[in-house]
Amino acid sequence: MSNENIKNMVDALMDNDGVGFKKEFDVTMNTIVAEKLADRKTEVANQMINPVVVSESTDDDELDEYIQSDGTRRKCKGGDGRRTDKFGNKIKVTEDEVEEGKDEEYEKFFRAALKKFKVDSPADFKSEDEKKKFFDYVDKNYKGEKSD
Repeated sequence: MSNENIKNMVDALMDNDGVGFKKEFDVTMNTIVAEKLADRKTEVANQMINPVVVSESTDDDELDEYIQSDGTRRKCKGGDGRRTDKFGNKIKVTEDEVEEGKDEEYEKFFRAALKKFKVDSPADFKSEDEKKKFFDYVDKNYKGEKSD
């Protein structure tokens, strides 16, 4: 939210202009939601490109290692919370629970789209508009297997 938006909303309130306030508020909220949505799409894409790798420790400490989306490694006792149920109990995930084919197909398409747009990662886009064009292209052109 920019200072200009805040100023316009305050001015509308001071002028007792409810319609003007609502209009400015709607514009501001749409902008914020669009930015958050683009950021979330980037997060998901980065997680697909750089998946989290968990290595179980045989020590009594049970340190788990995670490779984050930026490539850094992190070890923490008991995991990072992504492998627990709603009661906090640790969940063991086996490889046979993951359907590799669909993700690999999408990842291959996604990497080709990144190459077409001449970037290594969605985070490399210089503007939100370029990032939006990229994700619009991916959404429009990826023809995955449709679920019934």
